[in-house]
Amino acid sequence: MGARETTEAALEAFAGDARSALKVEVAWVRLFDGAGEPWRIGLRTPQTQLWLDEPSADKALLRTNDFALSYEGRGAGEWAAGIASGLTAERQRALTVAVDRLRSATALRPPEELPLEEHLHELGPEAPLLEPLANAYREHYGESIALVRWPSGPPSLLFPDVAPEQSLFLHGSRHLDRDVRFAAYLRDLGYGMAGGKLRLVPTPAAFIARQQAMGLEEGGFEPRLVHARTPVLSSRAWLRSLGDGVFPINLRGELAYRLTRPAREVGQRLRTELATMWHTHFHALGHDMSLHVFGMHRLEPRHTRELSRQAASAARALWPRRAVTVSRFVEEDLTRHCVRVWNDIDRPEAFETRVDEGLPTLR
Repeated sequence: MGARETTEAALEAFAGDARSALKVEVAWVRLFDGAGEPWRIGLRTPQTQLWLDEPSADKALLRTNDFALSYEGRGAGEWAAGIASGLTAERQRALTVAVDRLRSATALRPPEELPLEEHLHELGPEAPLLEPLANAYREHYGESIALVRWPSGPPSLLFPDVAPEQSLFLHGSRHLDRDVRFAAYLRDLGYGMAGGKLRLVPTPAAFIARQQAMGLEEGGFEPRLVHARTPVLSSRAWLRSLGDGVFPINLRGELAYRLTRPAREVGQRLRTELATMWHTHFHALGHDMSLHVFGMHRLEPRHTRELSRQAASAARALWPRRAVTVSRFVEEDLTRHCVRVWNDIDRPEAFETRVDEGLPTLR
């Protein structure tokens, strides 16, 4: 059983415990926990939203040694007060036990972090393409990309936040960072939040394997590592890959990474954009897997088929402007929209129904 199934079972069990203790119908449970912040449990009822918080929380209808009960919404104050007044000492104890059981059942075991350059062999066929990146990254930044071993499944990679001035990773809202339902979903896909950013990512092969195990293989594009043989990449080549349903992630060889340091120093003196271009070469994998591949991974086949058709057409176009337009749409407009949806929904399965709202159009 994956983290997602374990978490859903624990949330459903807590809903039953809450119904018994509060004597109210509970339609939906959310637990926010971790990231060094106080835990919080949301209970959606037909009347209003109830909250269970740590005892120090503000504006509580009922405060015990173990939790505080509150509500939100207009016109439900009298009803909520009745719920609080009917919560006997015995039912308070039962609710405390249920909260502890829920938090224990949904707590994810921390993974093991190891220096990537010393454990490349664990990445199988992708290791030769990743070795130049791992070595050059450590030499350039003085920090290693970490190989992350999970309790089960293929390992992932944790990228240090060495270039916060660039938007390299998906920035997650509160629920992506702390909602245990999303944490479990990310874990099963090989992802994880770190400091509010999706910096823990699977390799393409690991992502595909985990996506298939979760029954999500029909969504989005297939990520694939590509050995980039030139410093400046061709938009047409990138679009041809999209036309085949593949999201290419370009990695350089040892020589290109070795040349990065002097080129970046020269670029810094001449134009900031040149320095940024060379700097970004170190972050293609983390950036693409975090923002683009994850952001779009639940797009329905009807969306990806149309995008592939447009990309293939642009790659064949006589004038380059169309290639630039389509590339920018996928990398910017569509990705931003998908990230907004992920940061707004209350469960992963809601992505498919919400993504069509305000979906940008490629013209």
